[in-house]
Formats: sequence, C-alpha cells, structure tokens
Amino acid sequence: MLEKVSRKLPLLLILGWLAILISVLTIGWTNTWKTLGVPTMWPPFADMRTVQGSLISIELGFNPQTENPGDPWKRVMNYPSLWSSVAEVLNLQDESNYLILISTWIVLFVFCCYSLLRKFPSLFHLLLCFSGSALLAVERGNNDLLVFVLLFLAASSNAVFSTIAVTLATLLKIYPLLIVPAFLKTPKTIILMTAGVGCALLLLWPELSSILSGTPVSGGLSYGSKRISAVAQKYIAIPLPSIAFSLSFLAISFVIFFKQETRKLLATDNLTNTEERLFLIGSCVYIGTFILSSNWDYRLIFLLFCAPLVLKLKLQTLKYLLLAALVIAMNELLMSALFGKFGLAVNILSKTFLLIVFCSITLLKLHQVLEDKGLTLKKNGKS
Repeated sequence: MLEKVSRKLPLLLILGWLAILISVLTIGWTNTWKTLGVPTMWPPFADMRTVQGSLISIELGFNPQTENPGDPWKRVMNYPSLWSSVAEVLNLQDESNYLILISTWIVLFVFCCYSLLRKFPSLFHLLLCFSGSALLAVERGNNDLLVFVLLFLAASSNAVFSTIAVTLATLLKIYPLLIVPAFLKTPKTIILMTAGVGCALLLLWPELSSILSGTPVSGGLSYGSKRISAVAQKYIAIPLPSIAFSLSFLAISFVIFFKQETRKLLATDNLTNTEERLFLIGSCVYIGTFILSSNWDYRLIFLLFCAPLVLKLKLQTLKYLLLAALVIAMNELLMSALFGKFGLAVNILSKTFLLIVFCSITLLKLHQVLEDKGLTLKKNGKS
C-alpha cells in the first residue's frame, strides 16, 4: 500500500502545480496567490523586476545597486551586476522574454522537485514542495530557483560539471560559495571547486558591499540571526547583537558534535553519495546564510535537499521532530495565521532547532570525510 502511494507522489506534485497554473490563467495572478495564503505583488515575478528595471536605470546614468528608479518599487538591485548583462543579452525589457525566462526556471525547479520525489519518495517531501517558502519563491520569480536547479545538478554530476554549476551559481548569487565543503571527497574536486569559486569571488569582490547593503533585515518571512536579534529586541526588549546569537548556536552545535553520546543520536542508515552531498549542499546554504545575513524565507527551498538524509536517521523520534520542524519552518505565514504570535515563535524556534541539528550533522559528516582520508593515507603507507 505504502509503495503504491509513494509512486503517486511525483504525479501529485505535477498535478498540484498544474492546478496552480490553471488557477492563475482562470481567476488571475493575485486571486490565486491570495487563496494560497501567499503575499502577492503585481506585476508578476516581482523580485526579478529589479534586474529588468536595472537596464532603464543604467540608461539614465544610475548604478542600480545603489539607486534603481527603473524598478517598479524603486528597490535597489541586490544582485551581482552580471544580471544586468544577462538582462541586456536576453532583452528582458521585452515583457514576453521576461515571462518566458522566469517561467522556464520555475519549470526546471518543479522538475528538480519531481526528481527528488522519485528518488526519495515521502509525503513530508511533497508537503515541503508546496510549503509557503516554495510558493513564495515561485510567486516572486526569485532567481534562487535557478540557483536551486544548478546546485541540484551539481550534487549528482562529475567534478568538472559540478564546478561549472557551482561557479556559475556563485557568480549569480554569491552565497553558493558556502557549499564548497560538500565537495571534499576527492582531491580533484577540491582543487577545481576551490579554483572556480575563488575566481568567482574575486570577480564579485568590488561590488560585494553594495550587494550586501541592498539586502534589508526583514521583519517577517525571513530567517537568520539578524532576524532573531530584531525580534528579540522588538518583543522582549533584549538588545543582543546578531553575532551573539550566531556564536551561541554554533557553540551548542559543537558541543553536540564533540559529545560521543549525542553524536550517536545523529547516526543514519547507509547514505548514498548523492544523499550525503545533497544534505551538505542544503545544510551549508542554510547554516551559512542563517549565521551571516538576513534572508527571505524563499531561500528555505534549499532545505528540500536535507530531507533525504533526515528520512534515514536511525533515531525515529529525532527524525520526526526534524521533519515536523522542516514543515513548520517553511510555513511561517500559515503558522502565524493559525496560532498568531505563538505560531510565529514556534516557527522561529523550528528554524533555530534545524540550524543547531543540521550544523551538528554537517560537522559529523565532514569529520567522517577527513577521517576516511586519514585512514586511506595510512593504508597506502602500509602498502
């Protein structure tokens, strides 16, 4: 019975997204997303309008990373300037080209979710694919969807293609440089990945401060130590800087990692290389962005990569706690609508719980990789 249900999950995913598409075409963009509980903006795919508008701003003599009058909401473009070149080459000022581009990477994103469900069937996985975070990413047309596709391909590709995919993703959004630890298993991959990401970072370095300053600390629908610091100051008058929260969470993760008793609780059944790499990619994105910056909740789509490992945790209690935390963390609006401030608090706690546990598991997996390399060297030395 369970096998029959599992086989139907990818089909349910496709039918669900087709239903959303039909709804958009029949009752309209705004009505569809409001019905789904997703805050909507018009015109569609609002996030990439900063890139589309950057062409107008450049023509007017502005730097869109500091002043972007071409954007409908006058938002600065907090993306690398490469996006303006892409917009010019693809002529994104033409609305048809713009809609085709965003629609294409939404289709690719859904295909990646479909592939994940086929390889790792789970009802929880399906729920995450329709979480508030995933729906928000699609409604906004955010280019995190494209980065998601590139990193999904990198997870199961050879060293050369993985390097190309991660380097391109870094040039487009910077934060993919955080996932280099996911590719430590072979010397060739380490060298290629470090070189590729290093070159990308050098190219982006002159505009790094402009990009970071253009990303606001969001009061809602976001995650990260900066968000927790802002919430703590607003609701419970605790003026602690975000770095204090970051260091506290990391310290707890390291304590869990170093204690043999608690490390045993994080044990998993045999993982494939793809499952392990997917987890490390998703967790490194989540941990790094949580600690370093404020991030809109659509970036939580990368937690989809972590679900296959969670499903293989030996400790059933921890497995279901993490699965519940994933669902809660990726549905802030739903939690707030159902339970008010209590729901918001549970959402933030779930995001923090995921950070601490995923950081501990990541440390454990990276330690195992380094340990295996040491064992290999000893064996070679003996022979």
